[in-house]
Amino acid sequence: MFLKNKYLIPIQQHTLKGYFLVVVILLYVTVGCKSDSGSKKQASTSDTTAPEVTAVSPKSNSSDQSITDGITITFSESLLESTVSTSTFLVTGSTSGEVTGKVKLSINGKSAKWIGTLPNDETITVSLENDITDEAGNNLESYSYSFAT
Repeated sequence: MFLKNKYLIPIQQHTLKGYFLVVVILLYVTVGCKSDSGSKKQASTSDTTAPEVTAVSPKSNSSDQSITDGITITFSESLLESTVSTSTFLVTGSTSGEVTGKVKLSINGKSAKWIGTLPNDETITVSLENDITDEAGNNLESYSYSFAT
């Protein structure tokens, strides 16, 4: 007769060596995977690098930009979605003041797009607050740039 278990190779029920092997394997799996403090081992790598802006569209200091194409910012690493919003991705017109719109983060978290209609014939300032973080909690350094519509 065989001991059947989806994790173990079938062994004969009366074989002492087989039971000993099972006990050793189970002890290794349950005890051997813990550190000296008794907690499970975790990966020792930690991300301490802050995300950076790597590209903007429209380009900085450009003029005659479309008022309906939106604004896209690309980052060096994935951002935490809950930190990217209209309160951390600000769009301001030189005459009209704060411009309302929506902000969407890409699936991979490496770009954010502001969607809305910009005021015509104004200098637009885009400001990213340092409350924006990557998935490890590192804050983006505040960032600002301008272009004209």
